[in-house]
Formats: sequence, structure tokens, C-alpha cells
Amino acid sequence: MDSLVGSKSLLAHPLVRRGWDSNPRGFRLPLFESGTFNHSDTSPHRSLNFETPVKRFHYAWVVVVVTFIALLAAQAVRAAPGVIITSLEGEFGWSRTAISAAISLSILTFGLGGPLGGSFIDRFGPRRVMLVGDLLIVGGLLGLLFVRDLWQLYLLWGIPIGLGTGAVGGVLGAAVAHRWFRTHRGVIIGAFGAATSAGQLVFVPAMAQLTVSEGWRWALGLVLIACAAMLVPVAIFMRDRPEDVGTRAVGEAPVVTAAVRAEDQRTTPLREAHGFTEVTAASAVALLGSMNIIGTLASGWFTDRYDNRRLLAAYYGFRALSLFALPIIYDVKYLLLFAFVYGLDWIATVPPTANLVATIYGRASVGTIYGWIFFAHMVGAAIAAFAGGFFRDLLGDYHLMFVSAGIMGFVAVSLALRISTPAVTRMPTPVLEAARP
Repeated sequence: MDSLVGSKSLLAHPLVRRGWDSNPRGFRLPLFESGTFNHSDTSPHRSLNFETPVKRFHYAWVVVVVTFIALLAAQAVRAAPGVIITSLEGEFGWSRTAISAAISLSILTFGLGGPLGGSFIDRFGPRRVMLVGDLLIVGGLLGLLFVRDLWQLYLLWGIPIGLGTGAVGGVLGAAVAHRWFRTHRGVIIGAFGAATSAGQLVFVPAMAQLTVSEGWRWALGLVLIACAAMLVPVAIFMRDRPEDVGTRAVGEAPVVTAAVRAEDQRTTPLREAHGFTEVTAASAVALLGSMNIIGTLASGWFTDRYDNRRLLAAYYGFRALSLFALPIIYDVKYLLLFAFVYGLDWIATVPPTANLVATIYGRASVGTIYGWIFFAHMVGAAIAAFAGGFFRDLLGDYHLMFVSAGIMGFVAVSLALRISTPAVTRMPTPVLEAARP
């Protein structure tokens, strides 16, 4: 009894505190002193209301998966002309020049869909743009199944499919990455770029086989079903911003600097000539696409770590060298080697280009500015597509176009090295400010 009273008086002494209060520096104590037993009501753990952090799955990864699959299905449509062009010639008697002009028109509107889609993304959000773009693609492909005249090919392939695939393209991926991620954006943009190649890897061999065995309409029907199916997950799971699901962007700190907040708002006012069969050429395209997945993902990793201008110069240089070799390739193994090398940097330019746009002009301008850069890129692609068909009819091969593209690649090397990024050195000194709830 005396010992019990003595212990009570000892605990009541002002110099002896219980629980976590007796361990102010966090040293590990026995069970009764560690706070798990005889815990004081006035301990810092309770008075400061600390909560055990629980790592939750970030919704950004749902957005990444939905965007990746949408890009995969939509951009597989861009590879369809190369698969069905000879079938169109055989069934309708249209010349290669006439079909190439329709493809060129589609490439031009595809490029125009970039800045238009980017502007709409900045205004309405990526979810609505993805839905409208997918609907345009589905409507255009459905109409192509019943095409009979050349003007119908120009109308359907040139306008709804061109604009739809442009809207659900690289600009969309760049905008989504910069909305949902503050770190690893290069890798995410690279993954979205790889989606276009994955679409070719998945769909081109199947389309080629269906074209040979069943006809070109079955090939288009395959991508039509894929694009129509994508409407469901986009409508259900896609979100425009992290705030829509009550979270922050991946990598965004709980306390945001005034400089970062200002940055978020900153804007700025061969086939037959070389003896290859359709299936062989499609296999090369599929290999090219698979290598592009690796190359674009690696490019995203490099973009987060190295000078983006030097990366662009290297990519354009290797691309030019590959194109110079293409006219002398007549053997399947060398065609596959070309597809392997060229595929590694085919769309590898997307992550560093998008990152440079965000660095120079601000993240809030990525959709619009990168959209117009993409449009300029597709203007050149449209010219090249038409010129390829024209000079093939005129000269009997594509050699002139391959050499010309190689020369332009070396011009791009010089221009990439001349890009200036003065905005990086003019960032204001960070001033802490309260984060958004």
C-alpha cells in the first residue's frame, strides 16, 4: 500500500511527466514510457493532432492510362493509308497522285487539329476534346466504309479524320502531362508519344492481314471499333485537372511558391519499287513502332536530365542518316535494320520539344503554342506526302524524297542548336505562399 502511494506521488511530481511528454527528443523507451501505454492527454501527438500518413493511389495514373489508350487507338488510324492505298488503286482505278493528295489534305488538317485542339483544351479541358475528337474519327471511318467517289475520300479522310486525330494527338498528351505532373513530365510525354507507335505495333499487322484476306473495309472496321470503344472509358474516367478529384498534381509540394503559382498561369500573347510485299512492309512498320516505344520512353527519361536542344539535334541527325540509307535498301534484313534504327528516334523529338515549349513560354501555354508547332510540323508532312506521290508517279520511286528529307534533317540539327531559353535565367526568386486546399 505504501509503495502504491509512493508511486502515485512520484507520478504527480512536476518534474516527472508521462507518456510522450517524457520523451521530447523521440528516443525509444520501454513500453510504459513510449506512449503506447499510459499515454498523456497533453502529449504532442494528441495536442498537435498528428495523423499517420497513408499513401493513396494517385488519380493521375488513371488519367495516364485513359489518355494512353485513347492516343493508341486514334493514332493507329494515321497508319491506315499506307496499308490500303494499293487496294484503293485496284478497286477504284484512282492514281497514286490523287490518293496521295487526299492523304496530304488529311495530314494538313491533322496538323491543324493540333493547335485547334490545344486551344480547346486550354478553354474546355482535355476530356471534352477527347470525346469530340473520337466522335469525329468514328464518323469519318464509318463514312469511308461506303465511299464510292474520289471527292468522298477527300471529304471524309481529309476533314473529320484529320481534325479528330489531330485533336487526340501529341498536343493532348503534352497538355495532360503538364496539368497532372510536376515531376517526370518528360517520361510521361514520352509514354504518350510511344502510344502512337504502340497503335501501329498492335493494329498495322492486323490491318495488313485483313486487307489481303478480306478487303480494305475490314481493315478500317478494325480501327473503327477500337476508336468507338474508347468513348466509354474517356467519358467515365477522364478528368481535366487534379482539382476535379480533390488532389494535387504529382510532385507538387503542399506549400507552393509564388513563382510556381505564377508559372502555372504564365501564358504567351516503298514498298513495291524495292520488291517488298505488303505483309513484309507492314512487319517493318510494326518493328519501327515497337522500337519507337523504347526510343520515346528513353527520350522522356533523357529529357528530364539533359539539354533538350542537344537531344533534338542528335535525334534529327540520326534520322537524317537513316533516310539517306533508305534508297539503297533492297533486302528485307536491311529494311528491318532501318526500321529498328529509325524507330528509336521517330517520335523521340516530342518530349524535348514539349518541354522546351513549357520552359520558354510557360506551362499554361503548352496547349496553344505546342499546338502551332505541331501544325507547322504537319504542314511539312502534308507537303512531303503529296510530293512523295507526285514524284513517285513522275520518277517511278521515292528516292528523291528520301534524300530531300535527309537534307532537311541536317538543317533541323542546326536550328535545334540555335534555340535560346533565356526564360530559364529570369525566373523570379521564390516567395512562399499558402498552398491551395
